[in-house]
Amino acid sequence: MAKSGYPGWAKDEAEKILWLGRCVHIVVPSILEPDEKFSVRISVVGPDQMPIDKALVLRIPTQRGWRNLPAVVEVCAEPVYLKEVSLAEEGCYHLEARFDFLGDSESVYSNPVWCQLNSPTRLFWGDIHIHSIDGLCTPYATKEPRFGMEYARRVTFLDFVAITDHIRGLNASKWEKQRGLVREFNKPGEFVPILGFESSHRSGQGGDNNAYYRGFDPEYFWLDREDMKGANPDVPLEELWSFLEQQNIDFMTIPHHTGRRDKYRDWNKGRYSPNNEPLFEIYSMWGSSECYDSRYPLRGLNSEQPAYFVDALRLGCRYGVIASGDDHTTMPGSETSSALPGWPGETYSHKGIAGIFASQLNRDHLWQAMKERQTLASTYSRVPLFFEACDNPAGSVIKLSPAASERKMRQISVKLLSNGGACRLSLLRNGKVIHVWDSMLPSEPHMAEFEFVDKEAFESLAIHNAPFLPQPFIVYYVRVDFCGGGTVWSSPIWFVCQ
Repeated sequence: MAKSGYPGWAKDEAEKILWLGRCVHIVVPSILEPDEKFSVRISVVGPDQMPIDKALVLRIPTQRGWRNLPAVVEVCAEPVYLKEVSLAEEGCYHLEARFDFLGDSESVYSNPVWCQLNSPTRLFWGDIHIHSIDGLCTPYATKEPRFGMEYARRVTFLDFVAITDHIRGLNASKWEKQRGLVREFNKPGEFVPILGFESSHRSGQGGDNNAYYRGFDPEYFWLDREDMKGANPDVPLEELWSFLEQQNIDFMTIPHHTGRRDKYRDWNKGRYSPNNEPLFEIYSMWGSSECYDSRYPLRGLNSEQPAYFVDALRLGCRYGVIASGDDHTTMPGSETSSALPGWPGETYSHKGIAGIFASQLNRDHLWQAMKERQTLASTYSRVPLFFEACDNPAGSVIKLSPAASERKMRQISVKLLSNGGACRLSLLRNGKVIHVWDSMLPSEPHMAEFEFVDKEAFESLAIHNAPFLPQPFIVYYVRVDFCGGGTVWSSPIWFVCQ
């Protein structure tokens, strides 16, 4: 009978091996008010990103402003919820916990929190690009849709999710099952699943896009034709939009990895629908389609065509941004990828996450915020980024009269809440960097504030006669690159002369 456990020669290093890759998730709401009651959610996963089977004891030291925290928490296979916690006063916070490892005390921290009175909005985090085994893609790694829902709810503590399987793998029974799961897991105020699917179109026909429904009952897209089959269907994106419109229900589509060489979306071809696609997936585990020379090159190489986010902006597209996982392990929010043995090519271990600014965590408020581009994108960390221009939030279109366009002083304001570290903030105008702030943020949670006034004349900067926005316009957005790894993007703001 084989003996279990480590062999004798390995015992001295066993604890290090056990802890290699272990991750503690401590998640709190990103925006709160003083004295507001909330829950701290804690889980621990191992190198395989699955919950551990050996308990971890966390000590929670006394910390400024935190109320009703226990001194010790034991976490094992099931998540721990510390309820009725509150913060005493306004300010920036994170929660520290400690554990013992090889005789030393190690610290782990929650995401940063901004506590303020009368906050007009909250910030919710999720992944709306998740693949399951229903899509018949990487069956050695994908799992059941229910697993993905439970993982997001009980391990990584996302606020909203969407399973978006490839339509070539769906059928009536799978779709009915997924509709039922969206209904079952819908818990307003706690967890909001969204019904969706992925529709692929070859280069020249629209590339890869996800479709999402506000409701629970619509159908998925399928045409019983030869040109619909395979991974690169020769079906125009307009046929997807036509199908969705005919159902007479709220929907949206979101393009992703538009800059990939073998399936790009050329914005010069005139394919864009401001009513149907308010958002753009700027990053996933496959890389970033922000620009050709991105910090995160796309798997499969980047196209040299005008197929990127900045190209779309210059042509007048009005997109907000999100980031998503697009991973094929059905483990949303985790730090693992589908790059298993035999997988052709590299992916990024940090999967993207989308932030939505909304007043409440429910379907209607999230949907409306997405339509209004009240979003941000992050490669992984839940870092609040607030971008304003002339007191208008990210996603806004600021209309100028012809008389005002020349003299309008465009006041840019950026706030970044982070747990610390060196970072570079870049302000982009019409897709090009015009100002950079290099900052070393303190190790304690801190709201860093940055200001810039664009004094150059509107007419000398404005883009004229763009195919998707003929009125003169200027568009700005912010990108934050952390020197230790990771990026956060704001949605843009447009100044448009009427």
